[in-house]
Amino acid sequence: RFLVPPSKLWQWFEPYSLDSTQFTPYLDKEDVTSFGSFLEGLIIEGKYCGVVLPRLPVSILREIGGWAVLMAECRDRQAVLMAEYR
Repeated sequence: RFLVPPSKLWQWFEPYSLDSTQFTPYLDKEDVTSFGSFLEGLIIEGKYCGVVLPRLPVSILREIGGWAVLMAECRDRQAVLMAEYR
């Protein structure tokens, strides 16, 4: 959000939005999340480690927010399917 114009932000995030790779984004090793969920948080919450990220225009946030909700649902379905498969 610091380096990319808001209109191009989704083009950068979209390829990683369904990434289920688990990692610890912060010092707390107990806080494990997927890469896709982490990116969704950056967009929706607008914060990273207490740093407030530049605000997105409302029109861009609505567009990206809609996609973020769909991607979250896809990640949830993917997790259920993987659990059933095992």
